[in-house]
Amino acid sequence: MRAAVVAVGDELLDGRVTDTNSSMLAGKLSQLGVEVVLAQVIGDSLDAVVRGIRDAVELADVVLVTGGIGPTADDRTREALAVLTGRVLVEDAASWAAIRAIFDSRGLEVPESNRQQALCPEGATVLVNHTGTAPGFCVDIDDVRVFVMPGVPSEARRMFDDEVAPQLDVGSTSHTETLCFGGVSESLLGGMLQRYLSEGGAVRVGITSSWGLLRVTARADTKRALDDVISEIRSAGKRWFVGTGYRELEDLVAERAIASATTLAVAESLTAGLATARLGRVAGISSVLLEGVVTYSNASKTSRLGVSEQTLSEHGAVSEQCAREMAEGLARTSDAGLAASATGIAGPSGGSDAKPVGLVWLATTLDGTTETRERRYGPVGRDIIRNRAASDLLLMMLQRLLP
Repeated sequence: MRAAVVAVGDELLDGRVTDTNSSMLAGKLSQLGVEVVLAQVIGDSLDAVVRGIRDAVELADVVLVTGGIGPTADDRTREALAVLTGRVLVEDAASWAAIRAIFDSRGLEVPESNRQQALCPEGATVLVNHTGTAPGFCVDIDDVRVFVMPGVPSEARRMFDDEVAPQLDVGSTSHTETLCFGGVSESLLGGMLQRYLSEGGAVRVGITSSWGLLRVTARADTKRALDDVISEIRSAGKRWFVGTGYRELEDLVAERAIASATTLAVAESLTAGLATARLGRVAGISSVLLEGVVTYSNASKTSRLGVSEQTLSEHGAVSEQCAREMAEGLARTSDAGLAASATGIAGPSGGSDAKPVGLVWLATTLDGTTETRERRYGPVGRDIIRNRAASDLLLMMLQRLLP
């Protein structure tokens, strides 16, 4: 099965909003073994939406559209599907009742403009929106199934999982598996897997990189062919292998910690809670995550974590010694099985020749043993430095949890 993803919205084209729906849907489709052949962003004009969906229909067996089904005049995806199917828009009574119920539950009067959200092409199948006011729908165009979902990422994600995925006939799709590797560059791992990355083979292999994690995804028409290549790839990269599936670092950390019943605590300085917040996104993390503390100032590092004033005076807050004492102090006060810390210089000011912007020290303490790691990202920008540091801290935690 081949799929196309179309994201609708002027705000996506002019940079006001980042399109996260396309990558989210592409990832979910890939996990189901569906090949994504197109992902495109189009504007709000009726002509653009009609043309974009028509192009997608010509390339794919199934098309997923997000956006353009809100309550305002510039939401034209419904109208575009009416044009493409040659059907009139009709009001779905159940959808309108659900919209009214949402406003009633909030003690609000429903604006008449929201009524257009209950419209869909005649004969369409309505997709229930469990988290918002915009129901989706699906129609067939030239034997291609087109699913229309809201542009709000959380609503699109829930609707895909609950309403769209169960309707996809993936029985005849290719077999897919993803392996995750950490602590290795894309160029190094890619070089080792070069023969698998060439086009034309029975197994198609690709590498994606995201904040410290490399995902190698292999697709094949037969399970046997896939298993053989996956085994070889895992063996070639066994030094850096950290898990399977199309997941994030925080998912892998949580999985390992929960499986081993290892409690976690995180102390962050320059990242100011980024790593802890990412862990907090994972369902079930409350069973192992004890606490996350932001110790930004030297005084906080001393009073909360027990970092000695002598360490701060002689080595500074951005040092191996400070990172070590932060992790060990947190392990002691939280009684966590694994405690982690991050301290560094995010910039753009504050650097020196000895300690330049982008210098970061990380530490983890597990069962009384502490490991430290230095990272030098360079002056690549404050947000990038902080996000890389958070990712590397999660990776370090994951590696400590691996058997």
